Amino acid sequence: MLAMFGNRIRPLLAITLLVAATDAAAQPTPDGEREQPTPATEKRGALPEVSDAMLKPIPPAKRTVRSWREALKIVRARSTALRSSLGRIEAASGRARQSLAAALPTLSARGQLNHHLIVADFAQIPGLPPQFAPQTTPYSASLSLRQPVLSLSAWYSVGTAKAAKKVAELNAKEAQRIVLGSVAEAIVNVITSERIAEVRRVALKSALSTHQLTRRRAQLGGATAADVLRAQQEIALTRAAIITADESVRRSREALGLLLGYSEGWGVPPSIKLDTLAKDAEASCKPVKSVLARPDVRAAKASVSLAERNLRSVDYQYAPTLDFVSDLNYFSIQNQISQERYTWTIGAVFSWTIYDGGARGGNSDALSGDLAVAKSDFTEAKRRARLEVKQAKRGIKVAAATLRVTQKTRQLAEKTARLSRISFLNGNGNSFNLVDAARRVREADIDVAIKEFELVRAKITALLALSECDV
Repeated sequence: MLAMFGNRIRPLLAITLLVAATDAAAQPTPDGEREQPTPATEKRGALPEVSDAMLKPIPPAKRTVRSWREALKIVRARSTALRSSLGRIEAASGRARQSLAAALPTLSARGQLNHHLIVADFAQIPGLPPQFAPQTTPYSASLSLRQPVLSLSAWYSVGTAKAAKKVAELNAKEAQRIVLGSVAEAIVNVITSERIAEVRRVALKSALSTHQLTRRRAQLGGATAADVLRAQQEIALTRAAIITADESVRRSREALGLLLGYSEGWGVPPSIKLDTLAKDAEASCKPVKSVLARPDVRAAKASVSLAERNLRSVDYQYAPTLDFVSDLNYFSIQNQISQERYTWTIGAVFSWTIYDGGARGGNSDALSGDLAVAKSDFTEAKRRARLEVKQAKRGIKVAAATLRVTQKTRQLAEKTARLSRISFLNGNGNSFNLVDAARRVREADIDVAIKEFELVRAKITALLALSECDV
């Protein structure tokens, strides 16, 4: 008899709970959130709508990068890393020109004007010709020409300077590759952080709705004070997570702005999709055949060649030099040799440093150490490049597989949460199952967003691992 009565009264109690929840939906709650009643939704087992100040997202950034081409244009104009690399190329080009100047002729002019303050009275000397009468203010001018005829060290230094310029150019290529990868990853970071912040707010909305249902059930005797407290605790934890997520959005925007050459945050509009970002980056980079063709490996190899040239240049410093010289002079008085006011001389200068105190030997030892370091760096660059390529290719497969598993986990969590809500509304569940199911859905959503970011980042990393980029 009692069992039959209980079976009949249970559906009536569930209907009473739903009616009471609908009647109280429009009343403000003690926590400040206000529910928006949607009876049709509640009939499907959904949580009531609520409003809260923290549900509003943070304001968008003042500046936004609308496309990948616009990002490249801004980077090309304002990136300090690219400017530094171009400045190193210009400096290397200038040093190459300086080395070439040592092997080319030099022409210099010189003028001199003197005034004698103490002079003798030569007018008292009988028989002194007028042209030999001294001048109190003599002057002179000269042109000097110097042409290296034999200068092995200078000639060899020209090739060394060109090798140094090539190293600077390859390092600039590597800087472009790194900058493009950093910009692409920063754009993905902004999109992902904004997505995570959005998921956090959805979780807060769910936690507020759960708290309202739990509080109503407690008023009707279907829940305890511990259930209400558990729901309030979930709200507090979600609010803290929103604060952290919003700060992550701001920092990711600021990181993107810094890469673009600004000290303020830059946003990304929803029109830039994660799936097409890797394809856009591919338009700026072209693949290379092997790791030995990567700019950083080529730069390391060129550095070895440069170090070898620097070491061999010490041997040329022991060679003698021979220069052709010519001087054209003009004087204010006649010259005793030419009996004219001008002279013209030609000659040769032979120089040979036999002993310099050991400076060249010390320089050779230092350059030998530089060569050993360059060879070690080249070996390390090859190892690192091969490992990066291998990991990048494997990373795409791992990220794609992880994303599929995560998406499946989210689907299961959503089904579990839906059944938990229906069970809770019908009076068969408890608040712990409801809160735990909502938490699992929230964690699954965040995990999916992160895994999507990891997949795009893996594609970009694989692209840049074996490519040469041009900004």
